[in-house]
Amino acid sequence: QVQLLCLVKEYNTVSEGLSQIQESIREADEKDGSTNASSVHMKILEQKMAIFNVSSDSPLYKDVKMMASQLADCSEQLAAREKDVLSKDELIRQYESEIKTMREQVSTLYKDHIEQQKQEAAD
Repeated sequence: QVQLLCLVKEYNTVSEGLSQIQESIREADEKDGSTNASSVHMKILEQKMAIFNVSSDSPLYKDVKMMASQLADCSEQLAAREKDVLSKDELIRQYESEIKTMREQVSTLYKDHIEQQKQEAAD
């Protein structure tokens, strides 16, 4: 029971600090802006876990560290995908603009062709 109570206490301590860790990671992402933010994330995690006196040998510590690492990796992948989507969105906008210009040109050509046909028929 004592071990269980200790584990529950560790879990509660870590879960309370997890929101602070996530906030610190978000702040680091905003400040860092680099593609290799995972090392920053892991340093923040280690600092926060030390504040909450969670042993680095604890299974809970290892689980939280693994989840934080996965969160950092997912965050980096999401940022890369968002960047890719934004570049593709810009490309699509450019193509749409070019298609609009082409439609206007084709419309002008048809109008000119119809007028030329009318003039030829009148002559």
